[in-house]
Amino acid sequence: MKIFLRALTALLVLGLSVAHWQLFPQFGELETKASELQSISVEPLPLKVVCPGALAEVGGESGVELGTVEKVGEALISSQLTAERILVTPPVTSVLAALAEVGDKEQSTNLVSMIQTQVIDRERAKGLAGTFCQSPMASGWLINGSAVVGFESVIIAHNPAEVEALVELEIHLPARIITDRFALAPGEEKLITTSQYANGEVSFAVYFESSGPKISMAMQNRQTRGLTPTGVEIEGPTLGPDTDFVFAGLRPLTQGFQNPTMRVYNPGDEIAEVVVTVFGEDNVELFRELVNPGGFSAIELEISGTYQLATLTSNTEVLAVILNPSIEPVLDFAWIQPAELFTSVTLPLSSYKNSVLIANPSSSALEVSLETRTGDRLSYQTLVIAPFGQAAVPTSANSIKIDGSIEFAVALEVLDPNGYSVIHPRETTNLGNNLEIRVN
Repeated sequence: MKIFLRALTALLVLGLSVAHWQLFPQFGELETKASELQSISVEPLPLKVVCPGALAEVGGESGVELGTVEKVGEALISSQLTAERILVTPPVTSVLAALAEVGDKEQSTNLVSMIQTQVIDRERAKGLAGTFCQSPMASGWLINGSAVVGFESVIIAHNPAEVEALVELEIHLPARIITDRFALAPGEEKLITTSQYANGEVSFAVYFESSGPKISMAMQNRQTRGLTPTGVEIEGPTLGPDTDFVFAGLRPLTQGFQNPTMRVYNPGDEIAEVVVTVFGEDNVELFRELVNPGGFSAIELEISGTYQLATLTSNTEVLAVILNPSIEPVLDFAWIQPAELFTSVTLPLSSYKNSVLIANPSSSALEVSLETRTGDRLSYQTLVIAPFGQAAVPTSANSIKIDGSIEFAVALEVLDPNGYSVIHPRETTNLGNNLEIRVN
């Protein structure tokens, strides 16, 4: 009897289910729609580009004036602007931070692009320092810090906004992280000596973050050997932590006396397995290194010859930069940062001896078209660069525009009897046009 009742109940449930499905075929089903990718356009904010201005001198010219940090000389500003709405025109020279601001909608280096260079000849500082003038940033990394005997690093912070910025600093040392904070009033500039955080450290990195408006940050370096100054340099924020980097503009300039050195910092929690590949004219050199979590490593690049393309790959995200010393034709040094990849870029050139380095980091041939501007005169040139090759274009023009068939890396080498610097362009844009939003 119980078996009969169970069977009857099962048949009734089945019958009701079939009837429900026939009467209400869509009931109980969740209606799902594939997410759609929609492009929208909004008016971006005016685009600002900021140069850090002249170099800072610590302790006066003699170095014994305690607590004295002040700028010396003037930085030369080179710019190329094609914007229709120029809100702030950059100066030709500047002691303090120099600003350009444009209001056009389509934003890139082809709209506004600026570099600064400065030759300095002081008792404790001599050489040429140059950098690309970047858009203000909410956060970023400076990796070229050193505070041992003969090395000095100074942070240059500037707030180009109309409201106050509160800046958080993390000084990443080999064994620990030191934190600090400071406020920047509208238009204010601060010169911060790093010896108070990292005295005696060969290598350190700085992470900064603004809780208010975007700010401009740079780190300058000065080197001496005994009483002899051996160079100066200034660098803006580098590319953030990544597993792949490309370096353009590397070439040995010491006749074998001192090799370029790649500094690698591992900000993560895992050991980084780093492989550096240097593509020479006739050979390829490989360098391997393990970098502990929170640690720095110095990889000596024993290379010879002329310009060479370098790449870095890692199993985990790292930061990297190359210190490239020069003995001939001038005693100086340059920091070669990782290159940003472009398909189109405009780069103003310095008043000194320039070479534009265009590197092809891919396994396919790269075709580039060059447009150089000297005053109102335009010149054109086309190049084909082999896979993993690099072309050097000496030029005395005012600016150069490069368009490539595929992505390329570019650097500006300034090598002159006055000094040596390598400048790395960074894209300049604000959040605005061509946004893609996924709607569910």
